[in-house]
Amino acid sequence: MSAVEACVIFVGRSLHAATRFGARFSWLYLLGAVVIALAVYRGDESGDGVSLRWSLRGALKETFAKRVFLHPSALLDYRYAAVNWLLQALVFGALMVGTAKIALTVVSVLSNVLGSKAAEATEPGLLMSGVYGVLVLLAIDFGLFLAHWLMHRFPLLWEFHKVHHSAEILTPFTVMRMHPVDLIINSAVTSTMVGVVNGLFVYAYAGPVDELWLIGSNAAVFVFFLGGYHLRHSHVWVMFPRGLREVISSPALHLIHHSTDAKHYDQNFGRMFVWWDRMAGSLYQPTEREEITFGLGEHEQDSYDTVAKLYYKPFVRAAKLLRGDRSELVVDRRVGDRELTRS
Repeated sequence: MSAVEACVIFVGRSLHAATRFGARFSWLYLLGAVVIALAVYRGDESGDGVSLRWSLRGALKETFAKRVFLHPSALLDYRYAAVNWLLQALVFGALMVGTAKIALTVVSVLSNVLGSKAAEATEPGLLMSGVYGVLVLLAIDFGLFLAHWLMHRFPLLWEFHKVHHSAEILTPFTVMRMHPVDLIINSAVTSTMVGVVNGLFVYAYAGPVDELWLIGSNAAVFVFFLGGYHLRHSHVWVMFPRGLREVISSPALHLIHHSTDAKHYDQNFGRMFVWWDRMAGSLYQPTEREEITFGLGEHEQDSYDTVAKLYYKPFVRAAKLLRGDRSELVVDRRVGDRELTRS
């Protein structure tokens, strides 16, 4: 595939996603992130610390800073996203675990244990539709948390997750810098969680139950995406006000998760809710803005500077781990004191 073909596919799929509110790259969610970023930069100061009058031009310049969006790491994100989307469509999509299969398995097990439900479906009603939507939301969020935790907990999985953490600059497209193995793990864990919820409700009502939707998306997910989701991968520091930050994960928490500072390692795995991290002891809520450097550190950063390396390096390192090859080892403190291979 040529670079031109990759760009065409990337642009085409991006435009399609931008028109759907069920997709995280919807124009509305991107616009929400921009509006919040513009508000953040209202308090810019000059070099001598004197506050400057807010200007739309200045805020836009900082929000879309060239040093960020034209950084080599960001340019690599764009190329990788184009190739990764194509591979997902042609190859890896078939490996993703579907919630329907899990749900049917749950229904089959319940039917064998408790007996089959009546053929005629029971109407769940508005209340149970709401309960179903909340449980699906919790299942997805916990599934993403658990999958993320596993990627950091086990050295073999961490080798693939390093692809995401190798970004030296964060932009909204960094969320697409995920190795296919990471995507498959995310799919397997979240699909299992959601499939169990679906199976329970399908069995209880002898048919599917509808969620409460808001213009094509789960209502809570719609609000979450609109409220600065894309700033989780950005240069913009946003902490939600007290009361909200104790429930919903502020974008700044994920910036901390990408930090190369040892005190930030293995912190803030959650996407939407902070209580998973609180229960796991991995919640890091900053009291003030912190200066953060992104990436893997000088020992490994150069190993992930091309699209090809982002794909094959994890397999090489994972193979070394499986063989017990300890000729090139580095203590990777991001996963505690477990030793990982280095190229």
